[in-house]
Amino acid sequence: MKALALTTILGLLLTATTALAFDFGPDGTIDTYFYADGIMPYFHDALVLNDGDDYVIEKVWTGWGEVFVVQNIDLENHKLFCTEWADANVDKYIEVDPGFFGSAHVDKTVVWDGLGQVFREAWLGDNIYSVIDAGVIYGDAMFVENIDYKGDLAVYQSVGLNRGATCDDPEMPEPLTPPVCGWCI
Repeated sequence: MKALALTTILGLLLTATTALAFDFGPDGTIDTYFYADGIMPYFHDALVLNDGDDYVIEKVWTGWGEVFVVQNIDLENHKLFCTEWADANVDKYIEVDPGFFGSAHVDKTVVWDGLGQVFREAWLGDNIYSVIDAGVIYGDAMFVENIDYKGDLAVYQSVGLNRGATCDDPEMPEPLTPPVCGWCI
């Protein structure tokens, strides 16, 4: 009987430790939609993890035209004994229409310490397609990219920090409905 109880307790401890170490599913999400049309539309964002060891910084802009961005971020925090770390995946779709006289700009810096991957597809005008898949299973890495194009630009990217890229299509969050007065007559 004591052996069965000891085996059960050890099994529960191992299961709890494994569940803490391998926390399945996202701990949180950030879903973003942005559209602007006019003079100097821009979208700048940054995601920083693990005290700055892992980050994505991106700037999208044009002088006069349209900028459209849809972005989904999945976030996870992990704990294993005395260590803690976070991982994230950023899926983003960008369109920039610079009008007749401007340029489309998409600048990105990605840094990670551990596992990481950047997958990026870019359509420049109607005739140019560029794709990049870069990463490392374990190590330090930096990815810097500046796209400057005098014409329409569309970019899809998936960035994995401390995990591989998922390459999921980003989805626009649902707009909020206006508040309703609950006590009015």
